[in-house]
Amino acid sequence: MYIIFAALAGIFTFVLNCLGGLFGVISKKRRDLTYCLAISGGIMLAAAIFSLARPAIEAGGLRTFLPWSLFGIAFMAAVNFFADRQLQKSIHGFSGNPRRIALLIIAITLHNIPEGFAIGAAFGRAQPGAMLAAIALAVGIGIQDFPEGTAVSLPLYSSGWEKKKAFWVSVLAGAVEPVAALVGAVAEHGHPGSAVLPVALSISAGAMLFVVSKEIVLPDIIKGNRKKAAIIAFSIGFAVMTTLDIALS
Repeated sequence: MYIIFAALAGIFTFVLNCLGGLFGVISKKRRDLTYCLAISGGIMLAAAIFSLARPAIEAGGLRTFLPWSLFGIAFMAAVNFFADRQLQKSIHGFSGNPRRIALLIIAITLHNIPEGFAIGAAFGRAQPGAMLAAIALAVGIGIQDFPEGTAVSLPLYSSGWEKKKAFWVSVLAGAVEPVAALVGAVAEHGHPGSAVLPVALSISAGAMLFVVSKEIVLPDIIKGNRKKAAIIAFSIGFAVMTTLDIALS
């Protein structure tokens, strides 16, 4: 039964991602991308706190959350480094800043993996009392998947890609989530009480925070060579303060 619930939750988040991708190719207006990115940033920041960080600490404690959230930040920083060095050589067909668009797509795709793990692990615990919490987590992650789907398809479509191609890229970016949900459910059910859920939540929180700060909140605030260091510092500061705030509450 837990597999069915995890699959349905993964499909739910995937459908919302696809709907967001479809919305992105309906309109070609640049202001739509601005609004969607802004809304996505607010949703992702709230999700990082309430849907990921807090449940991770409640499930695994501070000792699990802090190092694994920092790992999520470091992982996305490494992806960013790779994009700066290699990605622009192989991405064509974009207008404006191809590296920024491509990095955003990769970041959204990669952070969908631990999110899917977290959803599946929540249902994999197979505890009736925890079912509502698992559903709430799936709904929260699903809601923020809609603007993320738009954030993938809209910049591609706006830069000259065909509607179908732009839409299918957004679909592929979200397709990893239901697969990861099934893997997370099996892993957690096979080892009840394991660290799968809090670790997945913590990594996703760190990854999501980096994406928000790097591509939505801080790009136009900090300029120059100190920008990357400031983004990492912002992300680490948030993770540490979240830990202290919940520990002292």
